[in-house]
Amino acid sequence: MRYKKGNRISFRYKGGRKVVLLVTYFDDKCTIGDLESAYIGKNEEWSIGENKSFNNREMQDIKLI
Repeated sequence: MRYKKGNRISFRYKGGRKVVLLVTYFDDKCTIGDLESAYIGKNEEWSIGENKSFNNREMQDIKLI
């Protein structure tokens, strides 16, 4: 799926955790954006509003919202 800067997307990341992201940058390897949902991973926690980078290979079930 192709998306662009300013799109809101949702996807599953590392172990099936749901992430909602406002895209600020993307290329073939990574997507960067501001979190619109909290993320609680195995070894880390991210809060709403944080700017994070995600590896495109680990993003699954990407949807525009």
